[in-house]
Amino acid sequence: MRIVARLFVLLFTTILFSGCTTTEFVNHWSDPAYKGPKFQRILVIGMLKDDIKRRAFEDKFSQNITRGNVVGISSYTLMPNIENIDDKAKLLPFVKKANADSVLIASLTAIDKKERRVPASVDWVPTMGYGAYNGFYDYYGRSYRNMYTPVYQSAYTTTDTIIKIETRLFAVSTEKLVWAADTESFNPGSFQKVINELSSIILKDLKKSGLVN
Repeated sequence: MRIVARLFVLLFTTILFSGCTTTEFVNHWSDPAYKGPKFQRILVIGMLKDDIKRRAFEDKFSQNITRGNVVGISSYTLMPNIENIDDKAKLLPFVKKANADSVLIASLTAIDKKERRVPASVDWVPTMGYGAYNGFYDYYGRSYRNMYTPVYQSAYTTTDTIIKIETRLFAVSTEKLVWAADTESFNPGSFQKVINELSSIILKDLKKSGLVN
């Protein structure tokens, strides 16, 4: 029974945290002076050295922000060798080719590993079980006495992974920064989850800032 109770705690914890958002803004800003039209064509540039991850990032990010009259454009489809494009003169032709009105640049700034001590704890879980009982009162009495079983968890050390990404949005018409954010993803579990959560909170904030519909 105690093993079953421990499994119940582990399963509940897994379900609880798998549904939580792990990516959050650390800082974010939008230019209050920007009075231009809302952006409709966003060129997405993922500054990642790993070409496969860059393509996956740009594709998923572009896909997630493409809705309504907003279109995300993966930059690798226009400039596959990003390491050769290191100044405005080289970048501008691709921006024009994409017919983009804005450029979003996301850069991986750090992957931090931090050890954390988790203290001992006691969890109380329902006792599962079936058996013969003599009427309502007998069943009630058994249920009350066995309502919860304590499950003890010893203290342990775990390592947290924190992925830090900075994202900047520039207006093509003025070439100025109009929106910026720094985010942290806490134990995301997968690269795809980072992209999904990052694109989701960014799109919401761009809408809130009045930069996209």
